[in-house]
Amino acid sequence: MKFFHADITFRWFRSVFSFVLFFLIAVELVILFFVNDSLYSNVETYLDRRNETNTKTFSSLIVENQNDIYNAANSFMNSMSDLENIRFEIYDLSGRNFLSSDGFTSIASFDISEANGKKTVTNDPVTGERLMIMNVPLRNSGGSVCGAIRYIVSLENVFRLQVIYTVASVVAIILVAFLVFLSGQYFVQSIVKPVNTIIRSAQLIAKGDFSIRTQKKYDDEIGKLSDAINNMAQELSKIDTLKNEFISSVSHELRTPLTAIRGWNETISMCDPETDGDVIKKGLSVIDAETDRLGRMIEELLDYSKIQSGRFTISKSKVNLFTLVRETLDIYSQKATSAGIVIKYDTPAFEPVITGDPNRLKQVFINVLDNAVKHSPKDSTVEIHMLRTATTYSVIFKDHGSGIKKEELPFIKGRFYKGSSTKPGSGLGLSICDEIVNLHGGTLDIDSEQGEGTTVAITLPVATN
Repeated sequence: MKFFHADITFRWFRSVFSFVLFFLIAVELVILFFVNDSLYSNVETYLDRRNETNTKTFSSLIVENQNDIYNAANSFMNSMSDLENIRFEIYDLSGRNFLSSDGFTSIASFDISEANGKKTVTNDPVTGERLMIMNVPLRNSGGSVCGAIRYIVSLENVFRLQVIYTVASVVAIILVAFLVFLSGQYFVQSIVKPVNTIIRSAQLIAKGDFSIRTQKKYDDEIGKLSDAINNMAQELSKIDTLKNEFISSVSHELRTPLTAIRGWNETISMCDPETDGDVIKKGLSVIDAETDRLGRMIEELLDYSKIQSGRFTISKSKVNLFTLVRETLDIYSQKATSAGIVIKYDTPAFEPVITGDPNRLKQVFINVLDNAVKHSPKDSTVEIHMLRTATTYSVIFKDHGSGIKKEELPFIKGRFYKGSSTKPGSGLGLSICDEIVNLHGGTLDIDSEQGEGTTVAITLPVATN
């Protein structure tokens, strides 16, 4: 994976890691600011405390020495301690440095009026050492200024601590950033690697390899995505199998009537109309039946194509369900009689008026009735009756045929599904019927017991004014 690429790793680095790094640097700057401020404040506090003590000491000494600043200064300097951390310089009223704690006096004069207690930070002109200086006036017993004392503190230790704190904070930031980077990379890779695996699997699935399965490592969103891809591949594999079976089935279903039509056409062409009238009549009857069968199969394929493309529509109007059932029986009764099946129906004591497409609903009734007759033994009955509730009407078709296996029942309305049935058909009829009923806001329910028969209930909502 290329790092500087518009992928998850780069987006994580650009957004999350850069934000964390910026935050750490900001925190370091704030900490260093407060550390530096605290270090300088400590030095200033130290100077203030020394000055407070020294002022009291000098005030008593100046009295003892009858306002003689030179003798008082010598006594003061002799009483000082902790001179390794601070240097004192004492100036007389003329600004001359006549005494210092280290024995070295400054040649440069000093303006006593500048002794105001303020602290300044400067560099030693000779050594370059960083210093903090505070000049404080000295007063005699009468309260008049008689000189000044200068406090000089080296800031080298402060600078050394600044460097230590800065280096320590930089190392800490680098360490934290490195740990964040490692943990982030581990987390990102835990997403990127499975996603790349899923992408490769999806690409293979797109090329038609439905046997591919992705490995699920974690039960998280990536794991759920992996499950979804595997389920999709499994469903596509089933659909592909059904498609192949459908193509094989349709090819067979088309070939059978075409073979019959071609065979009877050749037979009729060789018959003598005067002597072979019965043969010709039978042949024409077979050709008519097989042509009707081809027509229905083509209509199913066209309807399925419309459903798949979203172009399947219905045209609703007020219709009487019982009238549609009667018209269905008028169309289908001769075929049922030829098959030796008796159709029984009860006239309802109510007017089952709904809002629906009469042609599409009649298509559903014919398909369900055709299935009932096709799977019923000779001399059996198919019963039709109607039920109603406050909001729905139901048309019930019940046959006493071979029934449907229990394990096949959940899939019976699926497209191309024929189960273990060996009867002719494309496997699309019930799928299309279910779609039509759904478009009417109803349900198509199938209950069956193998060897006992099948009951199909078509439930539709009552027409509203």
